[in-house]
This record gives sequence, structure tokens and C-alpha cells, in this order.
Amino acid sequence: MSDEVTVIGGGLGGLVAAIAAREAGLAVRVIEAKSELGGRGSSLQGRYKANWGPHVLYANGTFWQWLHERGLSEPAAGPAMAPVRFRWQREAHRVPPRRAVIAARRIRGREAPADLSFRAWIRPLVDESVSSALCRWPGALCYHHDPGELAASFTIEKLHQVTRFPPTPRYLRGGWRTLIERLAAHATRLGASIETGARVGELPDGPVIVATRLETAATLTGDKTLAWPGSQIAAVDVAVERRRGDTYVLFDLDEGGLAVAYTYPDASLAPPSEHLIQAQIGMRPRERSEAATERVERLLDAGYRGWRERVTWRRDLRLVQQTGAVDPPGSSWRDRPAVDRGDGVFVVSDKSRAPGLLSEVSVNAALTAVRHMTGHVHRLSPARRNRTTPRPV
Repeated sequence: MSDEVTVIGGGLGGLVAAIAAREAGLAVRVIEAKSELGGRGSSLQGRYKANWGPHVLYANGTFWQWLHERGLSEPAAGPAMAPVRFRWQREAHRVPPRRAVIAARRIRGREAPADLSFRAWIRPLVDESVSSALCRWPGALCYHHDPGELAASFTIEKLHQVTRFPPTPRYLRGGWRTLIERLAAHATRLGASIETGARVGELPDGPVIVATRLETAATLTGDKTLAWPGSQIAAVDVAVERRRGDTYVLFDLDEGGLAVAYTYPDASLAPPSEHLIQAQIGMRPRERSEAATERVERLLDAGYRGWRERVTWRRDLRLVQQTGAVDPPGSSWRDRPAVDRGDGVFVVSDKSRAPGLLSEVSVNAALTAVRHMTGHVHRLSPARRNRTTPRPV
């Protein structure tokens, strides 16, 4: 097929779109502005292979199944047999509050509405003494300072995932850089052309998938309706000398944060005698970065005794609008910006109109774009089909 689709962005959504488009028989050209692929799916190289914030895949998710079908999911590791802790009332505990567990079971299976906040929905269903913990627990997957104020249908999905047993996290060995490398190699094997260090100043006239942050896509397309609420987090990545009893996963029922020692399931991420820990907490409105970072440090205090004296490496991050969509009351993923923008332009992001958990949103958006595009390509006029070269800056 002579038609070519241009994919702008070589992150997770862009690479999945490239693979899906090649599988559909389309010629594919991927253009990435940075010198390396990956976007927010990248990891550091060297001694400490930290991801760009906490990252994980879920074996019960659509993306994992998609990877598995293409032989891209292995080798991988499941959850480690290591200590899991819950911060509650400023202390780390081996188990969550019993009343919170009972309350979580009570609301499991109920259909949560989109028009109420999660806090308002659970108020008549659970004891007030544990409603705060239930509202904060999903923060591990919402990346929001207060999941209780979001749509009940949005938050309950996250709560079900973090309370699922057996747990379903999967870790590709070597960090998410491994995932990006596998996707890029597979796309290349299928015949996709991938260019890095090539910035696009305006959209090409041919079919194009803009696989970037939604805010970047709005600038590139000039479409101001490409907007949806997100959040911001303060993250602290540290490598520490290993100590017996260090926590593997620390769920924060006080403030909705999360800390994970990724070297438990994948020891290759740091030197053998060290743990690589990545921790985050949702930033409050108008909160200073320093104040939020201090809250992350107090979270680490609860799960990793004496960590400050054991630090061998550290990186502090503030991630703004880089943690996916959050749905306010009265909305759902169906209300987010549509993938198909018309005239052969498709926008793929983790805030697009697509279902899924975390990275699954951008993946499902990419697959949606290609499904729609297979019809769009043949509807374009011959003149437009021949004009597929982006104008570089």
C-alpha cells in the first residue's frame, strides 16, 4: 500500500500506533523530536535505571495482553515476596486498617456513578472513620492529591486495582527503557521508519497521528479544545544501601502517595548492595515543590528506616500534567477529547477518549486511531495522499 501515515511522537502511544498501522498494511513514518525514543516511558541509563516516575504494567490489563500476543511481554517479573506496608496515621503497618478492608469489600461489585464524587458516593456506605483511607488509597494509581474529589466511577476502578488479590503488577527487566526498545525493534522489523532528533513545526497534509502530551498536541494542531484535567506530583527517586526489612511497596493511606523499591522484583536496576526506590505524592493546589518534596520524604521515613543516611544517589522531580487524565464528577473517559479530530488528524495521549488504566489509555487511543484511519486513508484525495512530508523547523 502506497499510503503513508506519519506518527509524531516516539513514546509509548506513538510506537504502539506505528506497530498497529504496519499490521494494518500502512506505510509508517515515526518522527520523534528528542534524540531518544520513549517520552515518559524512558528510563535512565547507567548504575540507576530509574523510570520517569513510578511505572508498572498489570497482567489483567489490555496492554499486557497486547504485548503478550506479539511476544513482547517476556522476560518479566511479577510481584516480589517482600514486605508490603501501609502508612496510616503516620505509621507503617503490615496490614491496612481492618475496617478499611471490610469497607472496600462492601463496595466491591457496586456500580459507581460518574455524577458523584467518590467521597460523596461512599459516605452513606462506609463508616466515617475509614472513609479517609478509602479516599486516599487509590492515590497510588490516580496520582492526585485527593482521589475522593474525583468521579466515583473513575476512583473506584483504581481502588479495585490496588486491593486486587492476587496482585497483578508486572515489571519488564531493565526498566521501561526495555519496553520502549522492544516496541521500537518490533516496529522496525515490521517495516516502520523511525527518525529521532526531528522536530515538526506543523502538521503534514497526509494522515497523521499526533502521539504527544495533550497540551503539546493542542499547540501543534492549533486546537484549543484539546484539554482535560490532569494532576501534578512531587517525586523522589533514591538509591539506598540495602537493609533487611526494607519495604517493597508502601501504600499511603494518609496522603495518597506511593513508594516502591523496584529492585525487589528487578535487581538489575541498581548495584547489588542497593535498593532503587521511587516515591511520589500528589501536589496540592498552589503547593510549593519544596513542601511537597518534604511530604514525600516523610513517606519514605515511614517505610525505610534510616534511609537518609543510606542514600547513594537521589533525583527530585516535579511532574506537571504528565500523569494521565483525572475525571471530575459529571464526566468519564467518554467525555475526554476524541481521538479522531477530522481531516485525517488523530490525537493519541493518556488524556484521550479511550478506556484503560494508566498507560492503557494511550495504548487504546493508538489502536482506536489506526482503526479509524484505515477508513480515512482511502477517503483522502490523491493530492492529499501525496503530501505526507512534515515541514521541519
